[in-house]
Amino acid sequence: MKRYYAIVTTTFAVLLIICTVIYYFSYLESRKKDRTPEVVNTNKAEEGGSIVEDNAGSYYLKSENGIVIVYYPDKKTVFEDTYINTKDLKPSEASRLDEGFYVDDLDKLYSVLESYTS
Repeated sequence: MKRYYAIVTTTFAVLLIICTVIYYFSYLESRKKDRTPEVVNTNKAEEGGSIVEDNAGSYYLKSENGIVIVYYPDKKTVFEDTYINTKDLKPSEASRLDEGFYVDDLDKLYSVLESYTS
């Protein structure tokens, strides 16, 4: 009888773990779908070339729900979810991210992101 309870308990524990894993992955997938960005036409240019007009070789930075997200130039496909909270940034940087802007290459992108975390 003890062996029967051990088998039932082990089976229940395994099923519980499987259900938890399935729920976790479905939750992550639903979060990705919920993050559809607003399309903002920024077409700005700034000295030094760190912000450029829409072009194929650039990245688009924008804050979504208080988090800095890096998109490909189409403004829909996520390149990197930075987990940088805009509450930790200067107000001028946070408002610039609210509007969204382009960075013309990967080096400048990581330079901008590094400046947000230092």
